[in-house]
Amino acid sequence: MKRLVNEFAFPLGPSAVALGMFDGVHLGHARLIEETKRLARAQGLTSAVMTFDTHPLALLRPQDAPPMLTTVEEKAERLLALNPGTLVSLPFDAAFATLSAKDFAAYLARALNVRVAVIGFNYSFGAGGVGDSALLQRLGKKYGFSVRVLEPVCWQGEAISSSRVRKALGSGDLDAAKTMLGGAYRISGQVERGKGLGRTLGFPTANLSLPVGKALPPFGVYAARVRVEREIHPAVLNIGVHPTVPEGAPTIEIHLLDAAPDLYGRRVEAALEAWLRPEHKFDSVEALRGQIGRDAGAAKEVLQMKDDPFYSEKNQAELNRRIADIEAGRHLSVHELIEVEEEVLELKDDPFYSEENQARLARSIADAEAGRVTVREMIEEE
Repeated sequence: MKRLVNEFAFPLGPSAVALGMFDGVHLGHARLIEETKRLARAQGLTSAVMTFDTHPLALLRPQDAPPMLTTVEEKAERLLALNPGTLVSLPFDAAFATLSAKDFAAYLARALNVRVAVIGFNYSFGAGGVGDSALLQRLGKKYGFSVRVLEPVCWQGEAISSSRVRKALGSGDLDAAKTMLGGAYRISGQVERGKGLGRTLGFPTANLSLPVGKALPPFGVYAARVRVEREIHPAVLNIGVHPTVPEGAPTIEIHLLDAAPDLYGRRVEAALEAWLRPEHKFDSVEALRGQIGRDAGAAKEVLQMKDDPFYSEKNQAELNRRIADIEAGRHLSVHELIEVEEEVLELKDDPFYSEENQARLARSIADAEAGRVTVREMIEEE
């Protein structure tokens, strides 16, 4: 695969090219690239993706530019992971901004040797975004290429789009964002030197500055998986302004749960798996230390739960309730809950079990949670 930043320095052969901004590289984008590769194979063409490294609004109307789901490097990594053949990443500058729809179509034919252009249903192009799929199809006939327009990939009855992912992320709905992206939302950056407060508290942290223009979920504490080169570690992560010990600008702090390497100067990537709690100002550093310990424990249990091959998003509400219980010290831990569920499964293995005793089973589980009696004891009594 090639990654090109100057399409004239590396001319393509006759090509099938996917066109788009590809922010976030979500499931709709993946479908677009797969169709481009299929058409390239069928017609003996070179497969390629063409995108811009910045959002057009960042140049044209900076105040209206949306936060980006992926930085330039993150987007390149995700696109290349889809094996598109060739990635052409161009700067969106004043020259492109003033290019008419007709001239843009001519540019595709001349610079990228396009024979098939593959676009999404809402693709726009040309100065002011006046060009749509119908216009590109008409211009393609003039300049010698065909246009394949794909219908949206939908989830819950609506098209998956970068703006929809941003909305889910901004509201803290990590699970919706993960579904549409095809994986957990990720944040990457180089580790910077911090004040060392985490190490003083017994929880050493890696500090990342927030990438400029990067879309973020609400400030708070998250369970995460962190990739350091080829190693992946469970972690608890904080996004915010450290209200107990203020340090100025918002940052990201990462505490690895299974190791304490010196990460200064190294690039790390964090995948956000679950929200644990909002950012909170504590009365003392000691109170903060205690809460960090509870956060670490909650993150570890959440990540273990998500590693369970039988885990599904259907029990997300229960998982959220358990996180709240763990933080407050109420009821059972996730591990204790598993013991209760094992007893329930044993009961359901009973050939005489039927749905008619569901109410009794529910009461038994409630008794077990309250520590009054286990399901097994209830069975023995009956």
